[in-house]
Amino acid sequence: MRTYIVFFLIFFSSLFESIAQTQKIDSLLNYLNSNLQKNEIRVNYLNELALEYQHINLEKTYQYIKEAETISTEINHPEGIANSLFSMGFYYWNKGDFDTTIVLCTKALEIFKSTKDYEGQIKCLNRIAVIHMYKGDYKSSIENYFTSIEISERTKNYNQMGKIYNNLGSIYSNFGDYEKALEYNFKALEIKKMLKDTFSIGVSLDNIGFYHLKAGNIEEGFNYCRQSLEYNTSIHNNYILGSTYQNLASLHDLAGNYDSAIIYHNLSLELLKNYGNLRQLSNSYTLIANHYLLSNNNKKAIEFAKKGMSIAIENEEKEYIMNASAILYKAYGNIHDYKNAYMYFTDYQNFYNDLKNERIVKKLAFQEKELELKLLKDKSDLELSNQKKEKLLILIGLIFTIILAFFVSYNLYQKIKSNRKLKKANATRDQMFKIISHDFRSPLISISSTLQVIPELIKEKDYDTVIDLAEKNEESVRRVLSLIDNLINWTLSQNDDIPYKPETYSLKEITNFIIDIYTPIASYKKLKLINKITDSLFIYADKNIFNTVLRNLVNNAIKFTPENGEIIIDCTFDNAKAIIQVADTGIGIEESKLRKIFSIEKDRKLGTKGEKGNGLGLFFCKEFARKNKGNIWVESILGKGSTFYFSVPIHPI
Repeated sequence: MRTYIVFFLIFFSSLFESIAQTQKIDSLLNYLNSNLQKNEIRVNYLNELALEYQHINLEKTYQYIKEAETISTEINHPEGIANSLFSMGFYYWNKGDFDTTIVLCTKALEIFKSTKDYEGQIKCLNRIAVIHMYKGDYKSSIENYFTSIEISERTKNYNQMGKIYNNLGSIYSNFGDYEKALEYNFKALEIKKMLKDTFSIGVSLDNIGFYHLKAGNIEEGFNYCRQSLEYNTSIHNNYILGSTYQNLASLHDLAGNYDSAIIYHNLSLELLKNYGNLRQLSNSYTLIANHYLLSNNNKKAIEFAKKGMSIAIENEEKEYIMNASAILYKAYGNIHDYKNAYMYFTDYQNFYNDLKNERIVKKLAFQEKELELKLLKDKSDLELSNQKKEKLLILIGLIFTIILAFFVSYNLYQKIKSNRKLKKANATRDQMFKIISHDFRSPLISISSTLQVIPELIKEKDYDTVIDLAEKNEESVRRVLSLIDNLINWTLSQNDDIPYKPETYSLKEITNFIIDIYTPIASYKKLKLINKITDSLFIYADKNIFNTVLRNLVNNAIKFTPENGEIIIDCTFDNAKAIIQVADTGIGIEESKLRKIFSIEKDRKLGTKGEKGNGLGLFFCKEFARKNKGNIWVESILGKGSTFYFSVPIHPI
């Protein structure tokens, strides 16, 4: 009686689910029919519609995926092409065409790699691994799983990690290691509950019930299958319900509850017929045949076993052919048809021996590959750990260097106090140390805090956190080094100690050198660095001083130019001087700030990516331009960009 009540509850739940799903499909179709423009939005709607149909009607799924792929190709939409190829792989998978599935998913994987879509890469690797598992190539399967696990861990993609655990459970199940299979599925269930992934929670509950069934744990099997039934019915997940019905039917058969078993067998068969999954349909026929064999209905057992075998032969499913052969030889034996019984018994034994030998070979290959990949991972982790330790030591050494440089700079400043320019130096000093007192103290406090934590992290072998802290302090270190560099330059300029050794050299050569330095950071911000200096231009100046000015101007241009902008270095002539121009398409400078742009008192501003400066660079550019017998000035339009000019002699003066 309880089983019939469950049947009616399922029927009405499915009816309501069908109405809700029909409404969503109608909504998607209405949009597509009224918006015929071929664009990315249409591609997304087509793929969404394909997802709605993939557990209802595979042929309609294919139809919408194919249209999405065609449009994506026409409008050159790589992400749409990759997603369509991946979804099409699902279609061929359910048709039993594993080779085509692998080809399509591999093509999608290459596109996801080119677009650096890690989510797409993981799901392709995961599906390829699943197909290799179904094909019996466990060595290739585990290799793809390990690759997908590595990317999932690196990108902290817990969603895909849960799916991988589910699939690894399937591999261990195929080897008969149900304890390991359950272990991986409980891990997956924990992750999916954390992410509130309703579909995958249903998958894990169904898998756990199935593994308990295979292990002969009838009570636990019923427990989790009923949880799966209740859960997947509540979320209207017909795809997993078909599998859960099969598991419950088999459990009832094992318990001798044949009336209840046939109800669940029929529910599962109805869903699978509508869906078109041939592998599962073949298995369903064979399970029903086994049901009739157990309940002594040999005629029905033979009928359904032959249906299951027919599909299995068409799809070259050896295990399903073997299972059907076992039922057929027993059923024919029961009705004393020993000729057919012997024929199917021979088939059963041949398939059993072949599969047993194959499974042993494949299990050994799997275990060998699993061990090899684990050893490689351990080696890689050790190398990474050593690299992190080395980087930590370099950082500590750099910090001590900074502290030493600070004291050297301070001593130089004390010497300048007795200089004839004391009054002017003191005024400038006060402003400079207002900047330094803030910009120097903050990063050093950060570095000091990090040094207190690092020894404990190393004891705990938490090298990931150590390297994260080290990388976060790199910006602090660069800022302190820049301040020290500017402080030393200032002290030297106040005492006229900056060496001035002019010579004649190629302007093109030195500008190329500066561009090479800043190309990586410009590329990161998607900026173009353009050098319009010709090979025939020569100037007469101190190379180090010239380098300092040009470096500061290019660095500032990069800092205040948004993505996809341009920075152009050019040169004109005025009498015996070359006028170098650094023009950008950046955010520009307010007119009120232009008057004090080369002054130490100017306001500091963050770059377009939040880059911090210390406000001293242009102050020294002015001093150094004069040292090189030239001048420096700027023109700017707010919102359109700025052009900095500085002059140097062409010939000795």
